[in-house]
Amino acid sequence: MENSVNLNLSSIPTRLINLEGANERLNKSREVLADIGQPFERFEGVRHEVGVVGCGMSHLKLLTDINPITLILEDDIDITEDINKKIIIPKGTDAIYLGVSNHGYIRNQNYGFRGTVLATVYSKDYLRVFNMCSTHSILYVSDRYIKASISVITSCLQQGVAFDVGLASIHRHFNILTPVNPWFYQSGQPKETNLSLMP
Repeated sequence: MENSVNLNLSSIPTRLINLEGANERLNKSREVLADIGQPFERFEGVRHEVGVVGCGMSHLKLLTDINPITLILEDDIDITEDINKKIIIPKGTDAIYLGVSNHGYIRNQNYGFRGTVLATVYSKDYLRVFNMCSTHSILYVSDRYIKASISVITSCLQQGVAFDVGLASIHRHFNILTPVNPWFYQSGQPKETNLSLMP
């Protein structure tokens, strides 16, 4: 693809969110990433009595400490047979979601709805998504998307809205891509996250 950047996935700084004491998840993630030769740095997640709030706080804290191009993973990831050790980043990309969800944001709603993700074909390798509630595997490419993500997550935490819904609500303003078939999925939710979004 013209004006694209070609990188080895293993060369991309990778941060894995993991709560203190969640050793089983950490060990499983370590095995998964070792299988594909992916180095990573553990990032200690923020513990909160409401799990989604703690997850949002973790992402927010981490986003203030990264640069483009960085891959953020949650510790319930597993890999699909479609994973590729080389990644093409088209010019103008703001983020690449290497994992997907079948839940999408609907305007003025505070949670995602199953079967409502909007996606269009972008190229032979990628779809462009416009409202996807998915945070388990995000490659942050542009500084402007990192800053926007910080802003919307902060707002969601203040308003009591799930942070993944907030992120999904701004996708339409950015160039958010995902592989035609996901590279990572959530091991606890395979039916919701190990699927193609092909329209």
